[in-house]
Amino acid sequence: MPAPSPLELLASINQLVLALQRTYLPRATVCTTPPGSWRRQRLDHLSRLLIRLQRLTTRRRQDASDWISLNTLLQHVEQDFLDGLSRGIGSSSGKEAHDDGDDPSNPQYNPLPKRLEGTTHAMRNKLRQVIQEIQQYLQSTSVSTRKRRRPRDSFIPSDHELEHPATGTTPDSLTLREKLDQAYALHLAVHDPLKLEQHRRIGPLPPAPADAEGSPEEGGTVPSLSTVSQILSRLPPHWTETTLSSLRSSEPEVMLDELKALLWKHADSLIPSRLGHGNLKPLLRDTILSPTPRPLSYATFKTKVLQPLFELLGRLCSPARDDQARTLVERLDKSEEVEHVVPLTLDALVLIDQMHLDLRFARKLAKRHLGSEQLDRLEMEKKAIESERRVVWQILRNKEWGTTVLPETGRWIRERGGAEAGSTMEKGIRKAFLEAVFDTRAVECFDINSPTFTSTTMQDGSANQLPLTLLVTAPRIFTLQNHLQALVIVACLNSIASSSVALGPTSQERSMMTRRLWTLLRGIVDSDSESNGKGEGEIKLINLVDEMMQLHRGKPAGEKVTKEENMEEGLKRRVESVLRYEDPVFKLFSRRLKEGVERELDRTSSARLGEDRNVPRELKSGRKVLSSSSTPSTPSTPKPEAGFVSIKGFEDLQEPLGQVLVQLQAILDWVQKVWGEELNWTRSEVSQV
Repeated sequence: MPAPSPLELLASINQLVLALQRTYLPRATVCTTPPGSWRRQRLDHLSRLLIRLQRLTTRRRQDASDWISLNTLLQHVEQDFLDGLSRGIGSSSGKEAHDDGDDPSNPQYNPLPKRLEGTTHAMRNKLRQVIQEIQQYLQSTSVSTRKRRRPRDSFIPSDHELEHPATGTTPDSLTLREKLDQAYALHLAVHDPLKLEQHRRIGPLPPAPADAEGSPEEGGTVPSLSTVSQILSRLPPHWTETTLSSLRSSEPEVMLDELKALLWKHADSLIPSRLGHGNLKPLLRDTILSPTPRPLSYATFKTKVLQPLFELLGRLCSPARDDQARTLVERLDKSEEVEHVVPLTLDALVLIDQMHLDLRFARKLAKRHLGSEQLDRLEMEKKAIESERRVVWQILRNKEWGTTVLPETGRWIRERGGAEAGSTMEKGIRKAFLEAVFDTRAVECFDINSPTFTSTTMQDGSANQLPLTLLVTAPRIFTLQNHLQALVIVACLNSIASSSVALGPTSQERSMMTRRLWTLLRGIVDSDSESNGKGEGEIKLINLVDEMMQLHRGKPAGEKVTKEENMEEGLKRRVESVLRYEDPVFKLFSRRLKEGVERELDRTSSARLGEDRNVPRELKSGRKVLSSSSTPSTPSTPKPEAGFVSIKGFEDLQEPLGQVLVQLQAILDWVQKVWGEELNWTRSEVSQV
């Protein structure tokens, strides 16, 4: 079925919006609906949604995010407001309608006319049809505009797209390129989803777990409502009469002390301990729990005790309870007799109980969504691993290189000098990986479309070739290689600034210059510019020299000012020199960085294996702490964390150096997760492969 054209879709949406406005938002209906009622709030919200829809449809040109916004707004109209307007229920609590005067048992309740029931049904069908057409248009657009020059992000494949190809079939190169596209998109979705285009990041909300705890009332769309009858059922029998009798006695202060203690007992857990810099809660507790002064002054009692508590509850409650809290404070202001404390206490207990219900409901929803998000993330990771394996296995079959990546990876390790005596596959890959990213030649992958590329082509040593185990991660490795070279360049420039007598920077000035240089170089790397012309290189060089000259321009005027031009020329020559790979200073700092990174990665690996661990990861006694980021059935890999790394010349680059180390370790962890079993990660020796 061909996808609808954008003009046809926009025309359909415009017709639908006009029909919704004529049907549900006529002037007579809006004027006769009470302003504060639940029905009026729904009509106003529907009106705002339709206005946003009209603004989107009147744009000259729509991009993918506009179509997603249209799709989302139409889903809100279809799922929430049409159903709520026609049946009196919706995403908000149906019981809230009773508070707003929309009680169906109330004679003033004015439901929608019967004639609108059929219209609402037709509107919903039309909405669903338009939503499906938008989704179909989005999918067809994204497929036709997918980049094929390099493995960029693409749509996440469905389950049937990840199935093994039929035995004996050889897919063409275009299909293989598309699958490589999908594998890289899944890889980015797991590790760096912000790099994916917006319409490829958005998906349906994960469903709530089927075995979620709690009652059906708590698991609904809104928390249950607390009532006075529920509160009275928890108090002793005839509590109201007994309390009123005590308040009318000659010593009402005793009963007031009990009421204050009752209120504080239920409100204590709702009040944060650090509220007001840690002073407000103790002060409020002392005021409420202190004995009531004698003789009793009700005006002083309600302003000094009840009013601060009620106002604090109004500040802490959810927006849905604002009216309830405001009414409680207003009733307190109007009260004049001590007997009024009884209904006020009951209303306050209802509000406090409702706040407890809201809090439990919010925690339950957060827990359910966290669990759903975790399950969704694990499923995404599983699909990414399967997709990467199948793409590589398909390449092996097409090139007739066998059925496993082990021989090819072993050759790559030996060529990179990682096949030391007794070296495991893990150590060999780490050694070869560092040799590749610190090579002056850019890392690259072979062309999967090239018919002349064979397994022997990878052994000619003419390029910094990566093995198939790093095929999908190659774009991230290329960026990391540029980041490492940027770190070396900043260290070289720091050495120039430190050795220059004219500049003579202090530690603070050098630190500020380092941050500016790193920001400049990282921006160049992240921009992923494809222009290699001389003009751009000159601009980069001038920018670097200008950053270093900032130190000199901040010095006192004198003889240095007259020599500024000569100094700038000298700096330019020195900067141009250290930017060459063959420069001794560049080689020195590159070797230092490589040795420091290798030492840190070895230390991290040893700590994970328990070779250099003084304290066991899990104690044999005591309570075991469960992390929310993992489940018992799916143990997670320890997340790399950036720590202090001591490398001479890189002292002012701790933060970027730590970030690069975390990314390097993350790539190695991913290779282990995808190919560790096939490569016998910690068991086999490279020399035996």
